[in-house]
Amino acid sequence: MPLSKKAFGEAMAILGTYYDKIDATLGDTIKTKAWYSALQDMEDDELRAAVNDYVKTGKFAPMPADLWDRVRTMREAQHPELTAEEAWGIVYRDISRYGYYSEPTYDDWKLEAAKNSIGWETLCDLKENTLMATRAHFLRIYGSFTQREKIAAASDNPMAKAFVNNLVTQLTGKKALKELEGNHDH
Repeated sequence: MPLSKKAFGEAMAILGTYYDKIDATLGDTIKTKAWYSALQDMEDDELRAAVNDYVKTGKFAPMPADLWDRVRTMREAQHPELTAEEAWGIVYRDISRYGYYSEPTYDDWKLEAAKNSIGWETLCDLKENTLMATRAHFLRIYGSFTQREKIAAASDNPMAKAFVNNLVTQLTGKKALKELEGNHDH
């Protein structure tokens, strides 16, 4: 749900209380519209939390990007991401847990896509002389997918989001990522 004008007005009033530069902006319709346009993809609660956090630590008037940084940090804390090493640990554990004939499916699209890129059979056929190279290859693939996802999520570019969504579908057979489907992604 896009940012409500009421929540936006309250947030700007709070910022105007602490920062003269923002207070001066409140009387300028063009600047206020520009601020709303920059923040409109936030949820009401996200903007409130970002403003409350910012006024506790920010010495200078924020720009919209400063508030988005706070929102991204809050979103990441709500949905912690596996590191490439943690993802490899899950796959490596599951090789012995499931074996060659019972391939697991992972909810994390990056984990699923990295597994599929190498191939479950190849992973199950690891030997002492191929283990480190396969592990390194998995880490690079997973890291690349993580980077693509972050760039697409932080972008206003619909082509970047479509590219990642297409990648998800091709490599995992799953539907596009919820975070990248709508307009609530920054």
